[in-house]
Amino acid sequence: MRTLVTVAETSCPVVREVTRRAGIRLGAPAVATAAADLPAVLERVPGSAVVVPLLLSDAAGLGPPLGPHPLLAAAQASRLIAAGVRPGRPVVMAAAGTDDPVVQERLVRAAALLADTWTGPVVLATTDGLGPRLEDVVGRGAVVSTYALGPGAEAEELRDRVAAAGASVLAEPIGPHRFVADLVGRRFRALQQSVAA
Repeated sequence: MRTLVTVAETSCPVVREVTRRAGIRLGAPAVATAAADLPAVLERVPGSAVVVPLLLSDAAGLGPPLGPHPLLAAAQASRLIAAGVRPGRPVVMAAAGTDDPVVQERLVRAAALLADTWTGPVVLATTDGLGPRLEDVVGRGAVVSTYALGPGAEAEELRDRVAAAGASVLAEPIGPHRFVADLVGRRFRALQQSVAA
């Protein structure tokens, strides 16, 4: 079996945990790495590897990003429930902004998938770029879902700006949720099959 190699901007604990869980589910060796280290990691992997980007909206030439996907929306809904929010309540999905129309469309689709899963209205807000600004969308008492995989500079900026806008609830980032590991496993199998074909 090929080795699962996940790649993200950095190899943080969330990335390593998602990779570990996906590897266990697949019964495959698994390695997490930062994008800058990918070539060196691929040289050290015995046999062949399947690279799965652990990036939600823009995989910067590394392959298709994880999102948008219903499993990510389900993980977001789970984080909202864990934060004490009842399904159906209006939610703002906060994401890092982009100037790329393709990536912006992925964010819009991710918000629509969350609305379908959450069975309530979801509005997208971004830090910058093409989307509506957090400060224009998030108001006092708002409930916010963080569209970020894990902690880091991006998630911290979202947290700070959402708090400054007066939100009452900010759900945790998606994190190493089992649905993320399931999605990574699906991508691994699909990529493995496409290479074999």
